[in-house]
Amino acid sequence: MATRLFTTPMLHSALASPGARQNPVLPLAIEQAKYSAPMPADSRLRFLRDGLREPCRRVFMENLSSDEAARRMPRESERRITEGLR
Repeated sequence: MATRLFTTPMLHSALASPGARQNPVLPLAIEQAKYSAPMPADSRLRFLRDGLREPCRRVFMENLSSDEAARRMPRESERRITEGLR
C-alpha cells in the first residue's frame, strides 16, 4: 500500500519488505519523518489548511496583498470545511 500511495510506512514489517528495501527514496523519507510533526487525522484540519494555502501562495507570487489574503483565509477555509463535510 505504501508503494502504491507513495507514503512512508510506519510498520517495521513493511519497512523490511523487499519493495521498501529497493526504494531509494524511502530511507530519506524515514529520516525526515523522525523530525516531522504528525498531522492530526481530522479531515477538517486538512480543509482548513487548504483554505489557507491558496491566499498565502498568491501573496508570495505578489498578485494578492497580505491584507486581502488575511480577509480571504477564514472565508475560504469555512467554505472548504462546509463543502468537504457534506
